[in-house]
Amino acid sequence: LDDKNSKLSEEASNYMGRIVVSIRRMQQLTDDLLNYSNISNAVEEDFEKTDLQLLLADVLEELKEIIQAKNAIIKVSELPVLKALPLLMRQLFINLLSNALKYNKQNTVPRISISLSIVGNRDIKGYGEHSELSAKNYYRIKVTDNGIGFPEEQALNIFEPFKRLHAKDKYEGTGIGLAICKKIASKHKGFITANSIPDQGATFNLYLPVS
Repeated sequence: LDDKNSKLSEEASNYMGRIVVSIRRMQQLTDDLLNYSNISNAVEEDFEKTDLQLLLADVLEELKEIIQAKNAIIKVSELPVLKALPLLMRQLFINLLSNALKYNKQNTVPRISISLSIVGNRDIKGYGEHSELSAKNYYRIKVTDNGIGFPEEQALNIFEPFKRLHAKDKYEGTGIGLAICKKIASKHKGFITANSIPDQGATFNLYLPVS
């Protein structure tokens, strides 16, 4: 009888565990969808002078637990001060860094580099679906990792809502994080591109106009 009760208790525990995971995923999806829809409500009057260096430092502090758990090495160059929506830019960096930490290779220390350069609109490669550039020069904030990467032909698709390249039972997520990044970049009159080779890491290029 004890063995039978023990087995039932284990099955019930596993069942409840799956319910909790499902509820957590649904709550995360709801939050992400709200974030995605609310980006459109931001207006230009809400933009303010924002030090991206300080903002990124706050993001790294928020992600401190997972960074330490993975022994990740993150190298950051000096970032600019520009007019932006701090809450949205914070969400963008959280999404990009969380992705880089999530899709790391097994038995490999995650190495993430965040660098800055200024490029002219004629020198921008991989612009993809965009037909024209609104500014003469752009800040290019490049986020590079040494993770599992993805097929190059998926470079545009990954920014579409609910586009997942990996099974959700292996990598948690709602499939909308990069779509949020794309929409935030667009809200700042910029854009974001990606390039990668499977098993050789990925690079995300965030372009924001130099005012």
